[in-house]
Amino acid sequence: MAEYNWTEMEGKDILKALESDPQAAQVCEWEKISPFAWIVLLKAKPELADKCDWSKLPAWNQMRVLMIHPELAKFADLSELNGSDCVKLLTPKPGIKADIPWQNLKGGDWSELLCTYPAFAAYCDWEKLDGDDWSNLLEHRVQFADKCDFAALSGENWAALLQYQPLLADKCDFDLLSGADWSNLLQKQPLLADKCDFSLLDGGDWERLLSEQPLLADRCDFSLLNGADWGYLLQIQPQFADRCDFRLLDGDAWCCLLSDQPQFADRCDFSLLGEEVWDMLLKKQPQFEEKRKELAARNE
Repeated sequence: MAEYNWTEMEGKDILKALESDPQAAQVCEWEKISPFAWIVLLKAKPELADKCDWSKLPAWNQMRVLMIHPELAKFADLSELNGSDCVKLLTPKPGIKADIPWQNLKGGDWSELLCTYPAFAAYCDWEKLDGDDWSNLLEHRVQFADKCDFAALSGENWAALLQYQPLLADKCDFDLLSGADWSNLLQKQPLLADKCDFSLLDGGDWERLLSEQPLLADRCDFSLLNGADWGYLLQIQPQFADRCDFRLLDGDAWCCLLSDQPQFADRCDFSLLGEEVWDMLLKKQPQFEEKRKELAARNE
């Protein structure tokens, strides 16, 4: 009869022994098998579940087994399972008959879980959710708005949420929103413009906003835009060229602009472009090679 060192054997070796030696199961010292070996065994042979001392398996090891064999939940003790791992278990196996330690779920865990399975709301401690958690949850499941303490939401949270749930605008304290928040929000929901204090927006905020919503241009103080802002804006919305002081653009901004809008070449001071910038521009617009050679000859 073969002799086995059950304590030192890996799961794959135990499996091999059980499959090749009919007597191995009879002489196996199940209590000496390591927790890591049990994971392999239980995944491959769930019928061995009653041989395992589950109390010696860390909760996350038990979870890994149950994700494949949820029918083994009656053997498991998941009391030490953290909230994130609870979500990992419940997401693919929402019907698992296990004692889930709901108290271990944090606000972010609840937000993630309820987005997918709102039926678990009966177990939720709503006070655990912060502004980020609520913004994410209500974006997908607005039916939980009556559970929300809206005072927990920051301006950034509101900007993210109202992009997808503008009907919650009556719950919002718009004084919380910064210029960047307004820029992000109005890109998706321009009809909320009447709520906005446009003096909060800086040049970068306006560049991003007008790139998506050019009809808001009448609200813009174009003097706030710097050269980089103009390079990005005119790349997408060239119709604003008459508002631009092209002297603000440096070499990088000109490269950005001319790569997609070469018609502005007559406004460009090509001497601002360094060698690396020239290389990038010519990859997109090789017709400017002659201009580069002309400048190089002039500088010799």
